[in-house]
Amino acid sequence: MRYISARERSVLMDLLNPNQSNSLITLSKKNNVSTRTIRRDLATIAMLLRDYQLTLQTTDELIAVLGDEQKQNELLLQIPMFDYSSVERTVLCFADLLDQPEHIKILQLQQTLEASPAMVNKAIDELEAMVSAYGGQIDRKRSAGILIQADEEALRYISFELVLRLINQLNVVLVFEGTSIAELIHPHLHGAVNEVIVMEQVHQVIDRVTSYYKKESIPRDDQIILEIAVYVAVVMRRSLKDRPINAGGVEVPMDFLKELNLSTSDQYDVTQFINARLNRDLLVEVAYESKERFEVFLAELLQRNDIPRHMIHWFYDDLYQWFVKHAQATSTTVFSDELLVEVLRTDYPNVFEVLDQVVADLLPQHHYQSSLAEVFVLFVSRLEQLLQQIELKALVVCIGGMGSSRMITTRLRNQFPRLILENISLSDSTKYDPATFDFIISTVQSSMHPERTIKVSPLLFESDILKIKQMIRRIGLFRPHSVINENKLDYSTIFMLRETSVLTYKALISESVQEHFDQGILTDPDQVIERICNNLEIGFGVPETKIAIYHARSSVIQQQLVEIVYSQPMSVPSMLQGELLASTHIIMLSTEQMSDSEKQLFNTISVMLTRHSEFISVLQTKDINSIQQYINHNMIGEE
Repeated sequence: MRYISARERSVLMDLLNPNQSNSLITLSKKNNVSTRTIRRDLATIAMLLRDYQLTLQTTDELIAVLGDEQKQNELLLQIPMFDYSSVERTVLCFADLLDQPEHIKILQLQQTLEASPAMVNKAIDELEAMVSAYGGQIDRKRSAGILIQADEEALRYISFELVLRLINQLNVVLVFEGTSIAELIHPHLHGAVNEVIVMEQVHQVIDRVTSYYKKESIPRDDQIILEIAVYVAVVMRRSLKDRPINAGGVEVPMDFLKELNLSTSDQYDVTQFINARLNRDLLVEVAYESKERFEVFLAELLQRNDIPRHMIHWFYDDLYQWFVKHAQATSTTVFSDELLVEVLRTDYPNVFEVLDQVVADLLPQHHYQSSLAEVFVLFVSRLEQLLQQIELKALVVCIGGMGSSRMITTRLRNQFPRLILENISLSDSTKYDPATFDFIISTVQSSMHPERTIKVSPLLFESDILKIKQMIRRIGLFRPHSVINENKLDYSTIFMLRETSVLTYKALISESVQEHFDQGILTDPDQVIERICNNLEIGFGVPETKIAIYHARSSVIQQQLVEIVYSQPMSVPSMLQGELLASTHIIMLSTEQMSDSEKQLFNTISVMLTRHSEFISVLQTKDINSIQQYINHNMIGEE
């Protein structure tokens, strides 16, 4: 029997369906691949059809199987016996083994897969790797057979991972357009998948979660929603299984969970899963001591390296990924870039020493060789990237003629593209005012501003490059306004910072609106206050932060405004119902006719409060240049 892939099998099923007409475009859309890929699949299918004395008619408008109807029916009956994809085989084996109290003979799995013992063993190997990852094991006995030994929590996560892999190899877009899982997967898999999840619940949960996110104005990610839906479907299938979970009377506020009539333990289980997948508290508030420890570590690392705190966002993402990666367990692998580390330690000895000490003091669980090496390379790479973005003005002085000074200037421009360089010979140095330059690069000993002069070789060795980098770092990092921003868009929005002594959010809103009325930014303060307070039911406090956001859009507002107000912690209505303490308040006022760039600006700020933890750190710098620069840098049209 000729082998065909899972997608080729799906295409063949469509072609043999007498109630369906197919074209290259319809087949490519259904399978989420290009028409070129479908053409390659059709070539394989054509060879299979010849085995059954059938032919394939292929035009741009219509693709159909031609030949004896009895032969077509015979082929249709044989399709389920064709080889499954790797994921499908693993799902079929898992469904047979799931919840079995005794060993299953490999012969039974052969009959399920319609495959050889070698193919069955390969599927079991793949399943065993997954079971081991969740703390279970597969017991293989030559005489008895195969048995899964894992606790209920592990079985749920294995079920989730397998079904998610199965769905992701299909056209996931169709799931969000209303196609059920049963319609997407091969009918021969229905029984196995139904052993693992409640199939019909997946799409219903997708609808409920999407509706919940929309109501809460939370930026959503389709993959996250799919994962939540699949896991809920797993929990619903296994809801009657005993598992020792202490729910502790946890309150589960998600509307879509209340509608599913899950037990308290199962609601608690789903809640834990959602929190872990989102990596932020959109549905249930919990403590974030871990992230706070990282932010303290990063702030201390920057301070001891004489890097101003307003540059924290340059380093945040890469180092936080390192922090999360190494937080779970001590790695036993050797860092692969050992030679690079040695070279960088020579160039940046103080940075490594500081990093070593800060990690030992604040993150001792990360203090081992491979972890230190990895974060050191990450930190230096981000630092070098930052130095490449700083724009400074340098005077290049050479003892020879203009030819040699131009040569060194050209080499410098290759190394430092943002530097504004002006080259002169030593004899002409009296014509220039060194005070108009940030620093001086000289190939000769010079008495001009020695604290800002770097003596280099005309050949520009690596040691010279390092000295220039150190000078750029010393001067440029404390000028956040001079960092080039490629993504900056034009918008006519005022940015303001201020502090307040009021103790309630209502007083804060009134105070700000009145001040903007006095400045002529708006003409009717009462209407603006009313517009802001209309959002009271939704809430102002952003989950997992100490930040509140207030917005009003009205014809009485004359100018777009973003005002960031710092206060003592005060209670504000949370977006998740209840109250939270906020000490940073973002007030955004917009006119009726906003330009696309203004809409993008306001949207970017809202999205970053839930997606960019480093943005929250930047807000705490209370530096308007840093805050506005960070927002501009991230204005990339987020949904």
